[in-house]
Amino acid sequence: KKYSTDDSAPRQAGALWGLSLLYAYAGEKNAVKNLKEACQKGIGYFDERSRTTSGGGRYPVYKGDGDASDGPNGGTGTAALVTLGIADYVRALSPGEERTKLDAKLNEYLKFIASLNRDDGLFSGDYKYDTGEPTGKPSPYSDGEALLSSIRDAAAAAAEAVAGSKTEVKGGISRAPLERTDASALLLFTAATTFHHQ
Repeated sequence: KKYSTDDSAPRQAGALWGLSLLYAYAGEKNAVKNLKEACQKGIGYFDERSRTTSGGGRYPVYKGDGDASDGPNGGTGTAALVTLGIADYVRALSPGEERTKLDAKLNEYLKFIASLNRDDGLFSGDYKYDTGEPTGKPSPYSDGEALLSSIRDAAAAAAEAVAGSKTEVKGGISRAPLERTDASALLLFTAATTFHHQ
C-alpha cells in the first residue's frame, strides 16, 4: 500500500464530525483540553467557506488542495458530515451566545440537505458550488449521510421536546431544547416512507 497525499472532502468533514462526537460524549465539563477549540476551528473552517442558497440553505464549498480536479461541484456527503459535526457539537454546549449562533447555522445546513432530497426519496449526489443547485446521481454513501444528519437531528430535537424545558445529556450538561425547522421532520418522514415502500 502507498500513502496518498490526495485530499478528500468527506474525510475532512468526517474528521470534524469525529471531533464533535468526542466532545459531545465527554461533555463540556469533561472534554480533554483543546478539544473544544479543535471543534470550533473545524466548524469555523467549513463555515467560512460556505455559501447560502437563495432559499436560505447553507452549504460548504470545499476546494481541498485547489487543483483542477476539485471541479465545480461539492458532494452531498461532505455537506451532511459538516452538518453532523455542527449538530453534535451544538448539543454539548450550554445555553449561550455560541450555541444560539451555531444552532441558527445548523438550521441553514439542514435546510440545504433537505433541498437535495429528490422526488424518489433519494438525494442528489452533488451540488453546484456557485448556486447550491442539486446535481448528480444518488449515491448510497451520500444518501446515508444525508439521512443520518437529518434523522439524528430530528430524533434529538424530539427527545428534547418530550423531556421538557431541560434535558440531561452525557457529561451532566443541562440545556434547553433546540428549535428546529421543518426540514428534519420532513426528511425523517421521507426516509420512513421511502424505505417502507422499497
